[in-house]
Amino acid sequence: MAEATLRKLDLGLPRLDMRSPALIAKQKAEQAQHRPPRRIVPAPVHVAFHGHLAEGLRQCALGRGESPQVLAAALLARLLETDMANDLIGDGRAEYEAGGQGRRPFGDAGQLTLRQCAVIHLIGTHASPDGWCRLSIASLTKLLPHEGKHVVPQVLTALEHRGVLVRGRRYGTGTPTPWSLSEAGKIVFDILAGEAG
Repeated sequence: MAEATLRKLDLGLPRLDMRSPALIAKQKAEQAQHRPPRRIVPAPVHVAFHGHLAEGLRQCALGRGESPQVLAAALLARLLETDMANDLIGDGRAEYEAGGQGRRPFGDAGQLTLRQCAVIHLIGTHASPDGWCRLSIASLTKLLPHEGKHVVPQVLTALEHRGVLVRGRRYGTGTPTPWSLSEAGKIVFDILAGEAG
């Protein structure tokens, strides 16, 4: 009985590693060679569906007795595995079909919405030779007839905060605030102008 108790105590005692540092390093290197490489897990992509697309997905999932999230994941997995995405979208840009998801990456300017791209294109197109667009908010809004009157000011402010547009100084009451493209904005405008031309 005393021997069993001593064995239990002995199991809990720390062991000194009597191997040489060179032997330890060699054994660790051998273990590392036989260890399977770690698989890097890609970062998740979160998508939110809005409006008619969300409702259509819910109705389709309800008809099948499944959750909308599972149905969306299964549909996307099938699309990617069969490479049907290119067949469905074709040569056009996916953002035109996206319904609220349309954002494009533009390097230093980041991800821009279609509205933001439209305002950048307007500012660049209507800029004077000195690089400043002096159209009023109302005039810019009229050039985007499908947008509400509050959209253009919000987009201008957002693009200014992101460093894509530069707000100029107003000269007197009743004169519009001039806007100019920053270096990042000029790069975006050149890309958009090339697509439009």
